[in-house]
Amino acid sequence: MAATSPQASSSTSPGASGASALPPVGDADGVARLSFAKRSSEDDDYLEIPPWEFPSNDADPEVDRTESAVCRNVKPSVDEVHQLGCQIEAAARAANRDRRYLGCLESTAGTIRSKKTTKGHGFDVRRYTKEGDWHLHIKVLIAHGMAYGKHDKSDVRALMREAFPTLISHSCGAA
Repeated sequence: MAATSPQASSSTSPGASGASALPPVGDADGVARLSFAKRSSEDDDYLEIPPWEFPSNDADPEVDRTESAVCRNVKPSVDEVHQLGCQIEAAARAANRDRRYLGCLESTAGTIRSKKTTKGHGFDVRRYTKEGDWHLHIKVLIAHGMAYGKHDKSDVRALMREAFPTLISHSCGAA
């Protein structure tokens, strides 16, 4: 199997601290994506932060075109996932960043890995425990010999919306 195959690359990220004791992310493993909003400067309302940006990072290939997620094997209850979201909201507020936790989106690693764009770009789910054993990265795998541009980014976002169809809402109670 090629190194870019989602199944072949579903192991622990090499740079992830302390991750060697954790098993690779299996296709049946649950994955949650935290959803946040920030205050609009125009009308003081909160607007959802788009959850699927997959930013480029040429300086660090380990985090290039990745988004963070929560391993449901480590945080098995939705209440634990929401508690993590509320902790992140509180830390952002303490740092004077206005960020509100909205809830989480859920899927499985296998569902994510099964998604492919028309050009063949796919996804992998990998452990990345620099923030804790719960931390995963969903990574875009660029198809061999194919370019990755604006239309591909739109396709990738649409596929992730399919993989994570429903928000499980939550309010942390912070004003």
